[in-house]
Amino acid sequence: MKERSYHAPYGKRELLDGVFRILRRHLKPYWLLSFLGNLPFALWFNWMDVKQMVSPSAVSAMEMIGVEVAEILVFLLFLYPFLQNAIYQSVQSGEAGLRFLFRAAWRNGRKVWLAQLILCLFYFALFLVIIGIIGVPIAVLTQSGADADFSVLAASFVSFLAICVPGLYFFAKFSFVIPVIHEEGGTVLGSLKRSWSLTKGSAGMIALHIFILSFILSIPYLVPAELYGVAVVSSPDWLLLTVVYGYQLLIAPFLYPVIPIYLALVFVNERIKKEGHDILHHL
Repeated sequence: MKERSYHAPYGKRELLDGVFRILRRHLKPYWLLSFLGNLPFALWFNWMDVKQMVSPSAVSAMEMIGVEVAEILVFLLFLYPFLQNAIYQSVQSGEAGLRFLFRAAWRNGRKVWLAQLILCLFYFALFLVIIGIIGVPIAVLTQSGADADFSVLAASFVSFLAICVPGLYFFAKFSFVIPVIHEEGGTVLGSLKRSWSLTKGSAGMIALHIFILSFILSIPYLVPAELYGVAVVSSPDWLLLTVVYGYQLLIAPFLYPVIPIYLALVFVNERIKKEGHDILHHL
């Protein structure tokens, strides 16, 4: 008979402490995975930024918004599932070699990316609803006495802010889709429903933790760029800009694994709390 070991659910502090202990333990392979996954997209978006700085009048407000939306979609549709897919399996198995991580990132890839595509379409539809309710009236109100680009930017900015709360909530509700696909092997729609069920009663806490972690992690990433914007108010300082882009390219891979590690731990914790998964595992 197997030796039984039962675990009380972890508290909030223990979960957050566990995230950073795992990150420290596997820092190098997680950084390399995040760096290589992020590199082509970071170079593309930096090039778009430079293009805008060289000819700001040639870039319309709609093009600027399009780049921002593209960045969000790239993260949600590729980078986030790529990292969570690999890191969840790494946390569960204890393996963290770069070869293992790359193989794990593509395991069950069809189901994982189909689920993420469905979720991205859902978030996009939610964003369109918010634009219709909030963005369009703001654009109409600000159009008087202002240029069209200002109206579009103002409406889009407020709409992005307005989607944060419902967006975080739904992100939390569907945050277990990838772990469910691996652990239970169901269909894509079944995994979406299962994640919704597992997060019942805890989605608010998960969303709050994701917000706090994201806010803290954004500080070391964004502050140098903001300081650059304050220091350089006219023509771009290309040397300083290169340093800022290089810094962000190197610092981002330290930050990206945090949320996937947290969700891997919370998934196991929720199954222990709600289903006695630790006991069932040893029966």
